[in-house]
Amino acid sequence: MKKGLRTIVFDEDLCIEAYRLEGYVDAFPVHCHDFYVFGFVYGGQRALVCKQKEFVLSKGDIVIFNPGDLHSCSHFGEEGLDYRAFNVSAEVFEKYVFELTGQKALPAFFENVIRNEVLRDNMEILHGMVMAGQKDFGKEERFMLFIESLLEKYRVSGVLPVAECRKEIQKAADFMEENYSNQILLDELCNIAGLSKSSLLRGFVREKGVTPYSFLENIRLKKAKLLLESGTPSVEAAVMTGFSDQSHFTRFFSRYTGITPGSYREFFCRR
Repeated sequence: MKKGLRTIVFDEDLCIEAYRLEGYVDAFPVHCHDFYVFGFVYGGQRALVCKQKEFVLSKGDIVIFNPGDLHSCSHFGEEGLDYRAFNVSAEVFEKYVFELTGQKALPAFFENVIRNEVLRDNMEILHGMVMAGQKDFGKEERFMLFIESLLEKYRVSGVLPVAECRKEIQKAADFMEENYSNQILLDELCNIAGLSKSSLLRGFVREKGVTPYSFLENIRLKKAKLLLESGTPSVEAAVMTGFSDQSHFTRFFSRYTGITPGSYREFFCRR
């Protein structure tokens, strides 16, 4: 059987490491890390022993290792392992936890293996963003929402508090309406609204029903459709509406409309 491939990317914006194991069959002896590991099985199976508990990991399983968790794993089944994960230092994780909770602490997650399809899907999207080197604030937003979900469901009971901030949320929304064609940073939105990142994200979802980045993408989509309807070439429409590149624009537009930007433009040109 071929030796598996290992791909590693360090994201300088989030200060985290993302990696992928493809077709992996090698065993790892008992060891621990001084950082957090959040991973998920994309394909294949793996035998895991962690804190004296035994697991057989399969597609869809999420794995969480706290710093210091002793674990080992070995090949299981006929198929090589396809596994994707994030390594997050204690220092970086503490910063995000403080941003979300106001508490300076390193949480412990007591379940090392969980199944949560929504969380797993979000991890896959986030992992793709990091591996592709995406630069817009949608990546940081998704990372913070991922951590928040972990804290709510797997470390503490109850829901993290959401402050009343309608006027502040509207300021951020108005800013995106006016500046959708420019690169917008999450820090910039927080400064405009006068809110912390966690308050902005949770408040925005409560008031608008979507995250700030989804709100921005919908603005860009509406503007792009108007440009295409007026005959603007799709390459120009992508640039004018703030999409990072033509391929990103085409994928996003097709996902939400069912057709490519070029086909959408042709339809209105024929009319």
